[in-house]
Amino acid sequence: MPLVAWSKDAAVVAMVVAALLVLAAPVLRAPALADMRRPTLPLVLACAFLLWALAAVGWSPAHRASDWLKAVPVILSAWVAGRALARAPVQALARPAVGAFCALLTLLIVERVTDGFVIGLARTGDSRDRLFDILSPGLALLSCLVFPAAALLARLTGRTLAGWGLVAVCLGLGLSYRMDAAPVAIACGCVSYAVVRATKKPGFILILLGIAAVALSWGAVAALAWRHSQQEWLTGHINLNWGYRVEIWNRVHVLISGRPWAGYGFDTARIIAQGPGVTFLHPHNGLLQIWLELGLVGVVLFLGWGAAAAWAYLRARPAPDRLATAAATVTAVAVFWLISFGVWQGWWLAAIGLTFCAATLADRVSSTPDP
Repeated sequence: MPLVAWSKDAAVVAMVVAALLVLAAPVLRAPALADMRRPTLPLVLACAFLLWALAAVGWSPAHRASDWLKAVPVILSAWVAGRALARAPVQALARPAVGAFCALLTLLIVERVTDGFVIGLARTGDSRDRLFDILSPGLALLSCLVFPAAALLARLTGRTLAGWGLVAVCLGLGLSYRMDAAPVAIACGCVSYAVVRATKKPGFILILLGIAAVALSWGAVAALAWRHSQQEWLTGHINLNWGYRVEIWNRVHVLISGRPWAGYGFDTARIIAQGPGVTFLHPHNGLLQIWLELGLVGVVLFLGWGAAAAWAYLRARPAPDRLATAAATVTAVAVFWLISFGVWQGWWLAAIGLTFCAATLADRVSSTPDP
């Protein structure tokens, strides 16, 4: 996992290897595949979403079925590994998981202090800023994993402050890099944790509904900001990237209004964006990309899956600390998903999968009584 700091593909390798190890061990394989015999509602909706994405290849200008085939194994690997962790004995994995997280954290600290010395050995000629941009996927993964890792560390040491100390270190590291999304994700995760810790189940539901509402309104808000020239203010007072993204989100919003129901086809953002105006490889917003490419049908299936998964989790009646950690993790991932990466990027799917596995592990360990 620490190698993600140097290569995004390492996340895919880690996720696929984890799934293969699960399938190779009978004690893990049986619980991982139990849903195949009796499918749950979240699994059914997830499969329906993926099948709709495959169908959308049919009206895609590029007909990129190969990209769909690349994304699905990563998603399936995350599901297999996550389901195994949800049902098999996992106590022994807590310490190695924290160790892997701390190795990634240490590597990113060293690279920050040395201005990317280690990665610079293989990328001679790249500027300091460019080296930090290359390291940003590792920082994104760190920011998504920090709350499960903090929960595991607190459980292993018996000290809640140890977990919060880890969060504070990661927040400080994020502020020192060039990636705005990292400290924002961690800070928003801390707010979600505090809200849910104080209000329990109602707060958890409120956080999830809030994320969904923000995601659904993102295009309309961007269009409003565009009409009032807020992209110019962002460019002048924050940085060029934020002004540029308002332009992207506004253009995507306009494109969606032209074909809202079925979308333009799977993974077509990079193609239909090559017309007049701003161009982009992906909309830098997960829900806007789903709506653009898979239409409102895809949005409903995706949000339905999320609601079913949340309901299934709540039915287990998790303790407030477990609920709070889950909410903080979802919030951190959502921040990146709403402002940074494309939906079908293999490394980002793997990063979300690794986060899902880490959150499942932390939840299981936290639910086990102390010896």
